[in-house]
Amino acid sequence: MQIEMRQVCAAWIGLLLGVAPAVAQTPLKISVTSPAPLVLSSTGPTPVSVSVAPGTDTVVDDSVKLFYRVGASPFQEVMLASGGGHSYAGEIPPGTCDAITKWYVAAEGIVTGIVTEPPGGAGAPFEAAVGDTTTFVSFNFETAPGWTVSGSAVSGAWALGVPVGCNRGDPPTDYDGSGMCYLTQPSVVVSPPTCDTDIDSGVTRLLSPVFNIAPLTNPHVRYARWYSNSTGSGAFEDWMDIEISGDGGLNWALLEQIGPSTSSLHPEVNGGWYPRLFRIGDYSLSGTNFRVRFTAFDQGLASTVEAGIDAFAIVDLNCVPPACIRGDMNGDLAIDGRDVARFAEVVVAGGATAAEICGGDLESTPDGVVGISDVPAFVACLLAGGCN
Repeated sequence: MQIEMRQVCAAWIGLLLGVAPAVAQTPLKISVTSPAPLVLSSTGPTPVSVSVAPGTDTVVDDSVKLFYRVGASPFQEVMLASGGGHSYAGEIPPGTCDAITKWYVAAEGIVTGIVTEPPGGAGAPFEAAVGDTTTFVSFNFETAPGWTVSGSAVSGAWALGVPVGCNRGDPPTDYDGSGMCYLTQPSVVVSPPTCDTDIDSGVTRLLSPVFNIAPLTNPHVRYARWYSNSTGSGAFEDWMDIEISGDGGLNWALLEQIGPSTSSLHPEVNGGWYPRLFRIGDYSLSGTNFRVRFTAFDQGLASTVEAGIDAFAIVDLNCVPPACIRGDMNGDLAIDGRDVARFAEVVVAGGATAAEICGGDLESTPDGVVGISDVPAFVACLLAGGCN
């Protein structure tokens, strides 16, 4: 009661002296409300929807944008349209076969300034491959035949469970909506739930079964991960490794290391589900004894380490490029002055279809974008009546 009276008195004194009491500010926050696409179509745009919660801030008009780039080309921007409330929607243009599209969303608050999702923005964007996927194997982790757990942790070992959400870095829900996922010691669903579920004093490893992916043309591994190490006296000291093996587990190649801090290569250490996709062919591995391993650490000073894995799959991704005539931007099978207007339009405003990208991306090394760097080659095509 004495503390409450002091606070009331302080507030009244502040008002009398013309000094307003400090009010906690909630910054602007962006969330991708449709699952962040890991695979883009090569024949049409891929929709993306987001929520921009203003908190105690105000969103600057026309500041909610999606930025994307193909390969090493510069980022292009797409304005996201308001759907009312906090919702915004837009599209990522058709992708280029065998290229990686990187993208992120940005919005500006009057007080907060520019905020991005993912937080790393252009430095650590979402990534998406291009093509059509055929699922080889998938687990929603309602069950997990063949998966095994090992490690030295005193408690907090990987186990299947229903997320409860204890506001201590652990996920409140699973990623794919099936209800269950792998967690570092799930809470018991009682009222109130048990919440001492983090990893303690050691490591816990989740190991996949062995898969023979040799028959696949272009295999990719896909999963969603959750990781938090941001509380406790040893905050931002632990990490999670995700590795793959082509010889059944004798040797391992690192896919990614999450943490230990927000300045790490993968800085997502404050929780949140992050979907990931990796091309297995980028690693020198045999395809007959493929495995994946997820290792979460709690070493050194005490910290609250919570992790989750969901929506695991191995998919075969293939892409058939659209048919086109180089230089033909209006689809009439000729290269002439009637192509100029559409070429100029997509150079200035973007929005090219897959066929138009095929026809107008004329650099010696295509970058998946019809842009200013394609102008000299386009002019040469017009003068010659065709492209070489």
